[in-house]
Amino acid sequence: NDDSYRHIVIPPTTRPKKKLTSKDLDERALAVKQWARYCMRKEHDDTKRRVLVARERDNALDELKKINLKLYLACLEPDRSQVPLHFPVLTDTPPIEGFSTSEAMDLGGDGDGMAP
Repeated sequence: NDDSYRHIVIPPTTRPKKKLTSKDLDERALAVKQWARYCMRKEHDDTKRRVLVARERDNALDELKKINLKLYLACLEPDRSQVPLHFPVLTDTPPIEGFSTSEAMDLGGDGDGMAP
């Protein structure tokens, strides 16, 4: 007897709701406050770390500028090899018969299906 699919056919019964005592509500409120404090502390630490990293980066760039201006300017250029410049667009619809993207390009569009 395989009951592994039973929950699909027969939905599980819900537990009766327990009446919460004042102590239960206080414990839950304390847990929510502790979680909020943890999240606030974590966000503060993350922000502090980002500021420190940015400051250190700027200091390093200032030192590099003093040593070698050409290398400093090269560091300021974005590295385009790390980011794809073309993102393919996927569609859920089949192509339209008789539609030519080259005709759309002739009408002033750029072939992306958007209005010019």
